[in-house]
Amino acid sequence: YTNKRVYYNGCKNYLSLLLTNLETSNILKMVLIHSLVWIIAGIGMLLKGKFSAGLYIFKGLYYVLKNITPILDKRKKVQSKRVINDNELFKIVLKSPKISYYLKRLIHYVRTGRHG
Repeated sequence: YTNKRVYYNGCKNYLSLLLTNLETSNILKMVLIHSLVWIIAGIGMLLKGKFSAGLYIFKGLYYVLKNITPILDKRKKVQSKRVINDNELFKIVLKSPKISYYLKRLIHYVRTGRHG
């Protein structure tokens, strides 16, 4: 895992996935929350002296902003083929751990630069 692969691709692909696949009613909340988490992780990396990792996160965020039109074009195609709504999908794929779970993971991520 290189910094570019983990941080740049991770950030840009994750946010692009949310923008492409979520229903309109969920985009604002979910993209805002996840963008904020990426920003905090990027700042944390910079503060920890992991400049390359932090910069790649911000480059990933910039990529999404710069390429919002093609992402939204892809979204139109994907959304036209949907067969179940987000609520049905979330029942299958989402867990509801306590907020402490996410905070612990974020701290671990900033501290070590590794997922998990």
